[in-house]
Amino acid sequence: MSRKKYSKEFKVQVVKQVIEEGKKVSHIANELDLSRDMVYRWVNEYEAHGSEAFSGEGNARRDHEFEIIKLNKQVDSLQKECEILKKYSAFLKVQSK
Repeated sequence: MSRKKYSKEFKVQVVKQVIEEGKKVSHIANELDLSRDMVYRWVNEYEAHGSEAFSGEGNARRDHEFEIIKLNKQVDSLQKECEILKKYSAFLKVQSK
């Protein structure tokens, strides 16, 4: 069974029914054949991230965690590169004397 994917616009419409119109999550979930937990998750994500919610595949938290991991790897790589350049610079100073 494949996993259903919902567009950002659909998720925002569902969330706005809960937040702005005051509809119950259980009512919306039954009406649209969604799980209550999914609707609650969408509402929480929208409240936490506003218009930045639902930015891509998966939830925003995972996207941000992935970005943090990627940036940490980049920082590590740049720190190693900096250390190599410092050692090379010290080597050149010794060679020029």
